[in-house]
Amino acid sequence: MRFAVFVFGCLFAATSFADSVMCQGHLRNQSIDRNVVVHQKCILDNVKIAGNIEVKAQGSLTLKRSQVAGNVVAGDNFGGLNLVENRIQGNLEIFSGHKAELIRNQVAGTIDIQNNIGKLVLKHNQSQSLSCIHNRIAPIGSHNQAAHKHAQCLDL
Repeated sequence: MRFAVFVFGCLFAATSFADSVMCQGHLRNQSIDRNVVVHQKCILDNVKIAGNIEVKAQGSLTLKRSQVAGNVVAGDNFGGLNLVENRIQGNLEIFSGHKAELIRNQVAGTIDIQNNIGKLVLKHNQSQSLSCIHNRIAPIGSHNQAAHKHAQCLDL
């Protein structure tokens, strides 16, 4: 029964790249030893990812209580991001998309947010650098910790 719930609850299929999987649906309490590519709606909860996450055009990602060994990159007209209480060992890059909400994330590298058109909320995040440039709506939020803050992120 548990296997059936997994199969119907989350569609994870190997892409044409040997080192990536496509995420569509919901995955909880698992480990993924590859990169993850998001083309549609993907929800990852308490997941360990050994590679990177890339959110493609029209894709949306909810990432909660998870660990990512690499980078998280969302660009090219992505639909939405909701990142809550994650540890990201690389960088977090959010560009040319719609809305994003970042709450209580620890990013070992930088958070770079550029050229987005929707609402951006950043609260209680930690990173080496926080940069917000050319977003249509200036990001809102508070209590973000970074050694360097730039442009629209200065007061966050």
